[in-house]
Amino acid sequence: MKEYWVVDPLAKTIEIFQNEKNKYILNSEFKETGIAKSILLENFEIDFLTII
Repeated sequence: MKEYWVVDPLAKTIEIFQNEKNKYILNSEFKETGIAKSILLENFEIDFLTII
């Protein structure tokens, strides 16, 4: 898996991890605001407030 997202509605966070050389690195983190964008999927983005 090249990328995965962790959405935590209780903590109100979204974390996006990217696989680099078989290790997952935190690429982006959002807390309560922002637009989360996929590194792999062009034009795929989610407004934080619409899912939390």
